Amino acid sequence: MAKVKLYKLDSNVARILATVSRLTEVPISKIRGKLRVGEIVTARRICMVLINDKLHYSTTVNAAIFHRDHATVLHAKVWVIVMIKMT
Repeated sequence: MAKVKLYKLDSNVARILATVSRLTEVPISKIRGKLRVGEIVTARRICMVLINDKLHYSTTVNAAIFHRDHATVLHAKVWVIVMIKMT
């Protein structure tokens, strides 16, 4: 995996993280962290999809925000679509 420069959070990304953190009651540090607990993963996926859809960041830049690779962002998008269809 190629090294991607760590992404400095801009105000729009910080706002999305703060909003999702408040609504899901998961701290931002855990959303951006390495834990793979269900509620944390769900919050992280929601953030990834919102950043991708609202800010139009590339999957590589989006993944760098969360210290992941681009495939994780693509998987998050598919997961959210499936969850929406199930409800």
